[in-house]
Amino acid sequence: MESTLSNPHIEYADNAWIAQTMILGGVGLAIMPHFAVQQSDQLVSIPVENLPLLSYGITWHKQNPKNIPHFIKEIAFLFDT
Repeated sequence: MESTLSNPHIEYADNAWIAQTMILGGVGLAIMPHFAVQQSDQLVSIPVENLPLLSYGITWHKQNPKNIPHFIKEIAFLFDT
């Protein structure tokens, strides 16, 4: 892919909230999953098509498994599975 920008400047954000704050501050744009975008009258979101499907997994410290069943139940509820 060839860049059409003469001198692109790339910034990174640790989370979606910071990315959106940067966008609202005029720093640029972001490519992020739809579920991470907070609705705002000041932001425009368009889907990017023909991207590979994302795959997620659950990871935890093997010596602290006590909260995992509750976590899985909450995630399943959030994603309505």
